[in-house]
Amino acid sequence: ELETKATQLMGHGDFIQNKVKAAHELGRYIRGEDLLSFSRDYLEKEFPGSRLLTSDRDPLEVSLELSVDGRVFFNQFITTNRLNGRTAILANVPPKLLFDNRVGSAPRGIEKVTQDHPLIRFVSERQKGAGNSPMYFPTSAIEVPRSAVDGLLPGLYVYVVMRWTLSGSRDMERLVYQARSADVSLLLEEDAAEALVNAAALSGHDWHGAKSSLDHAHCGRLQDECRADIEEQYRGAKAALDRENRDRVRAMIGSLEEDLRRRRESADARIADYEASDDPRRRRLVPMERGKLRLLTQRYEEKIAELHLKESLSASDSAVSSGVIRIV
Repeated sequence: ELETKATQLMGHGDFIQNKVKAAHELGRYIRGEDLLSFSRDYLEKEFPGSRLLTSDRDPLEVSLELSVDGRVFFNQFITTNRLNGRTAILANVPPKLLFDNRVGSAPRGIEKVTQDHPLIRFVSERQKGAGNSPMYFPTSAIEVPRSAVDGLLPGLYVYVVMRWTLSGSRDMERLVYQARSADVSLLLEEDAAEALVNAAALSGHDWHGAKSSLDHAHCGRLQDECRADIEEQYRGAKAALDRENRDRVRAMIGSLEEDLRRRRESADARIADYEASDDPRRRRLVPMERGKLRLLTQRYEEKIAELHLKESLSASDSAVSSGVIRIV
């Protein structure tokens, strides 16, 4: 029985490894603050009357009040995608939500919202269905107080955020940030750019005077430079991950082939032993052993064929947000 389940166990082990790896990576690159801003901006805009009320205890802990339309559409999404039981948002007494993309469980009585939570999937699917463009924010102009941003001088910054999605033997999704000072043409380090954009999302407000105050041509050139630099990074990262993916898949295939060879030898030895026996009962075991070997070989070959399909890395990059941020 263990032999017949060997390939299933390998597949499940692969699945667990990929999920854990993805969880760690997403916890690094997509923060709870990002998920909260993503949800709040969409729900409050598209479903007037919806509110996400922040707890005094934790800025990422909220009470979600969906409008009537919001509840109807969310319930429809849950039913269509068979996600019943995955969230208690629509319960008569819904739990508080904790937007936290890190690995770990939520405190008792609180529902944790991560990258694959039904609420995030609901917002993502509705955005995709709203138009042909994957961009929800075409361009933003934001003012943020200096007290919310550490280590940056007041002034104007142009930023771009892109999402990289790569899928092969393992999956990875990453947000890439780039920001440049429009005043001194200074390129920020990626961590500083990420901190600036997150501070603007959490502590900023619309800069209503941007249209008449900006040098649009200059800001456009800086934005193009940001996009071009991220595109170059993307090509390099894709090439490196493509090589890593091919090496990883080939190693996994080699391991499976070696394991199959060893198991075949063991099964062939048992079959030969049964065939050479003078005991009729042992000889009657030969067809059963051959059937087990055939099933085992088929499962290994299916797993190997599945891995061959993953040798080619699937990759895409898409715009998430761009615009200007003024530190005042």
